[in-house]
Amino acid sequence: MDHGALIRRCQSGDSAAFATLYEHYARKVYQTAYLITGDRAVAEEVMQEAFAQTFRALATLREPAAFSAWLYRMVVRQARRVAGRERAQHLLGDFVLAEMPVVPDTQDRSVLRQVLWDAIRTLPEQMRTVIVFHYYHDRSVAEIAALMEVPEGTVKSWLHRARAALGRLIGEPEAVDGGGPHA
Repeated sequence: MDHGALIRRCQSGDSAAFATLYEHYARKVYQTAYLITGDRAVAEEVMQEAFAQTFRALATLREPAAFSAWLYRMVVRQARRVAGRERAQHLLGDFVLAEMPVVPDTQDRSVLRQVLWDAIRTLPEQMRTVIVFHYYHDRSVAEIAALMEVPEGTVKSWLHRARAALGRLIGEPEAVDGGGPHA
């Protein structure tokens, strides 16, 4: 799929092109919103508002190649607004836990997955968000910094603290204290 051409069609008012974009990104946007907010209903609200904002502001996007990062920035902003308003409990779905490279082969995955689930939901929202983008979306520190609109050093700090906290909480600091694919 040529995203650049699709974005340009959307910018010229082609609603079918926007529907195609929506179909392509909806699942990932919802999952990202859920991972940040921890609430399925809130994630649905975040997704709907993020796509509504995208539709309204798409004409202002200068670089069609930047659409994905632009969309996820909207998701992060909206999730923060809603999470701040709702003060929802933050949980991560099994689909992310399966993606995170912290499960040693020698341990029972379901037990460790539950322990990790419990540990991740205790992290502050910023740390949870960097874990989601780094491990689930395989984003680099620079990309996460742009998405969250913070300096790269801040993302590195949050990522380091999140790994250390998870290591302490699950009792395996060597399993999570190392760098990820883009640290």
